[in-house]
Order: sequence, then C-alpha cells, then structure tokens
Amino acid sequence: MTLASTANADGVLIRDQMVAGRVVEINRQSLTIDLCDGKMVEFKWEVGLTLLVNSSCVSPSRAGLAVPESCDRNAGIGFDVGFRGRADPVHSEDVAFSQKTGFHISGATEVAHGPLSQVNYVRANSGCLDNAKFVVPSDFCVEPKQFAVNFSYDAPLPNRILTRGFSFYLETSQPFREPALAELREAIRGSFGTAINIWASDLWQRRDRYDKKLSSLLDGMASHSKDGFTMFIPPQVIALACPQTATFVIRVFSDPGPFARPPQKEILAAVAATPGRTILLNFNDYPCWKNALFKYVVDDATSCVNLVPILMHELGHAFGLLHEKEEIKSIMNPVILATTPSDTDLDRLAARLMEFTTGQPPGEIPFVDEGVAVRLK
Repeated sequence: MTLASTANADGVLIRDQMVAGRVVEINRQSLTIDLCDGKMVEFKWEVGLTLLVNSSCVSPSRAGLAVPESCDRNAGIGFDVGFRGRADPVHSEDVAFSQKTGFHISGATEVAHGPLSQVNYVRANSGCLDNAKFVVPSDFCVEPKQFAVNFSYDAPLPNRILTRGFSFYLETSQPFREPALAELREAIRGSFGTAINIWASDLWQRRDRYDKKLSSLLDGMASHSKDGFTMFIPPQVIALACPQTATFVIRVFSDPGPFARPPQKEILAAVAATPGRTILLNFNDYPCWKNALFKYVVDDATSCVNLVPILMHELGHAFGLLHEKEEIKSIMNPVILATTPSDTDLDRLAARLMEFTTGQPPGEIPFVDEGVAVRLK
C-alpha cells in the first residue's frame, strides 16, 4: 500500500509501515480510515496493528506507545488503549468509534464512553485483560455491562426505528434521588418492554397477512418445542446509565416544560418524535405513573396513569404512525381508552415498517404540538 503523508492525521501502524489518514469508524472486527482524499480503507484487526490518534496538526507520532505485553495466544483479539498523559494502557475486550456516538471501550464488567481526542492509540493484542485496571479518563461515562437475549442494534426492515434490541437513557427535568430514580427507570424499562412485546406478539398473530420480510422477522422471534409449545421472544429493552449508545431518550418533566399550555388546550400526558427516538412524559400534570400491564389506562381510585398503553401509543408515533381520531378502540386514538392495539393499528404498523424511515435521532424532537391526552374518568 502506498504511504500517505498528511497533516492533521491519524495513522495506522502495521508491520512498521505507517498509513496516514482520518479515522472514520472502529468496531471489533476492523477500523476504517479516510486517506484524506475521500478514499476509504478498511483494516482488519490483527495482533500488533495499531491506530495512532492525532489531535494536533502534524503527522502521527509513535511517542507514548507502550511496549506490548505477552499474553495467551489462544485468548483471541483484545485491545490496548493508551490514553493521553498516561504511561500504562487499559486492556479492553472491545473498542468502537463513530462520529455520532464517540469512542467506546469495554472491560469485563463495565463499558465506558467518551471523546476520541482523549485516546493516544489503540493496539490489537492477543487477549490481554486486567479487570482491576479498567480506569478511564474522568470525563468518560462509565456504566455496568448488560446482557440480553438475542440483543442487537441491527435494523432488519426499511423502517430503521425498529431494531432487534432497544435501549433508552432516562432524563429528568428535576433531580430524582435514589432509590426513586432506580424505581422510575425500572418501571419505564418494564413498561417499554411490555409495549414492544404487545406490538410484536400481536403482529406475529397476523404475520401471514404481511410482507414476507416482516413475516420472516416475526417468525424468527418464536421458538417451538416438540410438545407444541411456542415461546415468543420480542426485541429486548435495557436501560442505560450513559446516553452515548442509547437508541431512545425518555424525558420526564416534573415541571410544565414543553407541556405548558393555555387554559383552553387539552393537557397532554406524553409526546413522541414522529418518527423518531424521543418520548416526553408529563409528570407535572400527572404525577403518578405505574406499570399496570393491561389493567387500566388511568386508575379510577388513585388517578395513576398506566405507562404501558401510553408507551405503546408513543412507540406507535416513534415508528411513524399518526393519530386515528375516528377509531375509538385504536391505541393511536388521541384519547386512549384501549390497552392493546386494534387489528387496524397492527395493519397500519405493518405497512409503516416496510417504508424506509430513519426518523429523528435520540434526544431530538422537532416540535411539541401533538401528543396523547389521557381522559380521567
């Protein structure tokens, strides 16, 4: 490969040869750089291959590159990550980088997210790990590593909002103290998961009516025993402590915030980007919210709002569905009376999932003038 020499460059060092460019993407399998002329080159990770990250307007330097350790050659590929101003690297099971989400590093029990500018180099090693030394810069966000069944951020259909796994980051307009914050996060996670489960399992029941790609995806969520039992596993939902990799942002407002309305306007309980990945919940006008499955929309005795049908409605918006004002039993009616989708809701969603949609990114909602008004009985 021809050596490139460029200012303001990162560099890939392989077998004592330096290829200069600008890092575009990193994942566990490879890294991609732009040779600064629009040409993209992908390098597969192999032991010793090193990415030198440069934050100044000079060619990449090998300064600060620690001597590699000798590890178990049967341990597979791992990574040394050298941070600026530190002599010893951090050993990582995985690394990733994108322009949108920044740099990510993974230990045995934790993951961390932060700016690539803090990184001096990333070098593939032969599986060196030291869980006791997973120490990252203070401006990195660190959270526990989570595991879920068949979890993936892959988007299998043209509607890119639907992924094989969902994660959300919870934001609150007012501070919540523990354990209240943990309880709220878990209530939302469970309700989000139930809402996705209902949408997916009800679609599965009608899968023969839909596009073959959608039908095949739904069939892949079900496993069948020899005794005739079927287990349905919809996309799983996890709650993250860091926002960088979350596919959804859920904002809880304990003050009026975007829900402030003139007296003649209906009070909105929730709003979602349509289509998109942001959901707003109105805890100011409706301070009591619960995960009540299918029992009610609003509890007569306590006036508590059930998160499940509300999130089911808002996820319908997130996928691109609009309000259905003419259908009382629709979960997409602006005044929710139902606790599960109607058949026409399912058919509309099935059609929307086959339309190409990217939607608003997590945390962005263009305006707030439509939502769901919950009617108190």
